[in-house]
Amino acid sequence: SGEIKLNNPQTAEFKNEKKPGLADGNLIISKTIKGDSLTDADRKTQFTFTVTLQDKDGNALSESFPYYGSKTGTISSGGKITLAGGESVTISDLPEGTQYTVTEEKVTNWRPEEGTLSGEIKLNNPQTAEFKNEKKPGLADGNLIISKTIKGDSLTDAERKTQFTFTVTLQDKDGNALSESFPYYGSKTGTISSGGKITLAGGESVTISDLPEGTRYSVSEEKVSGWTASSTGESGIIVKDETQTAAFSNSKNTTPPPSGGGNDPKDPPKDPEDPKKPEEPEQPETPEQPETPEQPETPENPETPEQPETPEHPTQLPDPNDPDSPDEVTIWDGDVPTTYKKVWDPEEEEWVYVPEEDVPTTWKEGVPATGDNGLVWAGAALLSGGILAAVLLLKKKDKKH
Repeated sequence: SGEIKLNNPQTAEFKNEKKPGLADGNLIISKTIKGDSLTDADRKTQFTFTVTLQDKDGNALSESFPYYGSKTGTISSGGKITLAGGESVTISDLPEGTQYTVTEEKVTNWRPEEGTLSGEIKLNNPQTAEFKNEKKPGLADGNLIISKTIKGDSLTDAERKTQFTFTVTLQDKDGNALSESFPYYGSKTGTISSGGKITLAGGESVTISDLPEGTRYSVSEEKVSGWTASSTGESGIIVKDETQTAAFSNSKNTTPPPSGGGNDPKDPPKDPEDPKKPEEPEQPETPEQPETPEQPETPENPETPEQPETPEHPTQLPDPNDPDSPDEVTIWDGDVPTTYKKVWDPEEEEWVYVPEEDVPTTWKEGVPATGDNGLVWAGAALLSGGILAAVLLLKKKDKKH
């Protein structure tokens, strides 16, 4: 381009270089927006995209490539392009087989349908990374990054490509699982809902975007044999316009080196000198056992006092003619006592026992003493013959019975 001047021809000189076998392709990046009652400011909102370009071995391309369309310029791997709604650019001259990744930066109150798009450049077949955003006024969103790092001595290529699986749980403040799906971008792209899984290798990460403020998240990693896992930030709460990070690190379990590592196995270390054996301590004297105290003598049991004999009530009359027989005796018939008096029976010429109530008054007052015969005869003479005869007849009847 330039300006025409009088008598001074201007020249537009174009040069081309022939590159036999050059197989180029193109990448189109486009942006569309939607929403209710979009303002002019909304329509002019600029969205920023980062473009990564790598060869088939994953190495970043060092060249810069032209782009044209709504904006023009050149871009190399890791460069940025900004677009408003309805705009697009085409990056040209990309070598066939180039691995591309386009990531869109988050803009407040806009929800992207795709956070990251990637693919491979093909000859004469333009690739398209089409991004769509919806305006949601008052949207209070946050992001969650899940990252994986690995470490270990002499990791093999297969170990570096080990895939680790993560389960993501998303709940509202009341503990209910969120029903929506949310986009994620980074090393991998897609959408995920509560309970979904994402796989990452060492060095990879993804960002789950548009998570509602207050969302309670939890990320758990499935165990992989031979790896020891650790993590930070695996659970938490989404904060408006902030990004939370759940970082997972795994160490490859290795067999520890043999003791004395660092020495040349061909030249093993010399045996150490025998250390002096410590002197054995003297055995402490055994303390004397205290004398066993003498057992006190067992006291003698006191003699049991003799129980007094229980007196027995006589149930039979003693022999009245026994010199030791009493003048009066009480005989028991069961619980009924009867008292007898000893009197002289002149007819039988012997002593007899007569019930107290049957003895005449004259007898009670003048009963002779035992063995005093003179007095007996004197008293007997004073007794009425009829009364004595009656008493004796009664007594004889009792003796017969």
